[in-house]
Amino acid sequence: MYVTEAIDQTSAFTKNITSIQEMLAQLDVICTTAPEYIVDKNARVLFPMSALCVDMMATPEGKALFRIDSFNEALRAILKTWAAYLDSQASCWVLN
Repeated sequence: MYVTEAIDQTSAFTKNITSIQEMLAQLDVICTTAPEYIVDKNARVLFPMSALCVDMMATPEGKALFRIDSFNEALRAILKTWAAYLDSQASCWVLN
């Protein structure tokens, strides 16, 4: 419930995520993609998962959501999956 409400509350000022399904799809992309080095100093996306969640964290429901241990443990598991991918040969395509 908190996730849906946080997404709805962010919709007023951004369209980064519009549904739980879209959030999960974007997390899937993040976990199977290595971030590329961006020379543009004005580029603001340094950590893709943070970019995905930052708007939700700024809402009242998001603040409550990110205080729930089980939600944070689920995010931690996703981060570990991404870390395993980044440690693998599959992510080396972004290296020079």
